[in-house]
Amino acid sequence: MSTSAGPLRLVASSSDPAFQEVLRLAHANFSPSFLEPDQDLVAEVDGHSRVPFQYLVWDDGVVRGFARFARLRTVAASFIVHLAVDEPYRREGLGLRLLDGAHLASGGPAVPMLAEVEEGAPMTWWRERARAQVISDRYTQPALRADTEPQRLSLLARGHVSNPRSLIERFYDEVWELPPGHPFVVEALAGSR
Repeated sequence: MSTSAGPLRLVASSSDPAFQEVLRLAHANFSPSFLEPDQDLVAEVDGHSRVPFQYLVWDDGVVRGFARFARLRTVAASFIVHLAVDEPYRREGLGLRLLDGAHLASGGPAVPMLAEVEEGAPMTWWRERARAQVISDRYTQPALRADTEPQRLSLLARGHVSNPRSLIERFYDEVWELPPGHPFVVEALAGSR
């Protein structure tokens, strides 16, 4: 997959040298509260994960950014977990190109893409540049590590969502294995729009 402005490609294994750059970028851009342990990321890229995450990189000889995403199996939606561009290459539109590439690789505009987003600058970018809308402002991401806490975020969707409540319930079930009555799910539904 490539664009006129530069190459986008999927990283298919942890032995791909680009994957080490993905890990470097992930650690530089996300705190442990928002990043699974490296061994979990390695298992994902090597195809040993319950959720089929993929890694898309902008690599024109230098890995300038990456997107970590999955097309969900039981829900007509995809999920972008991480989107990062290396500091020297920001403000060139690479983040939006990576997002567009991940969205296309996971079903295209007909399939909504979900994102867990913090308030502040990330929220502004997602709403203004990525044209995503909030589907719940009371979303809680379960703790990703034993030494971190659950994180309060907003759940956004890029693309049309006809039934946000059903999508939220099914998303929590598939990604986090949480049933509809779990407190995180109940709270997210209370904040659904």
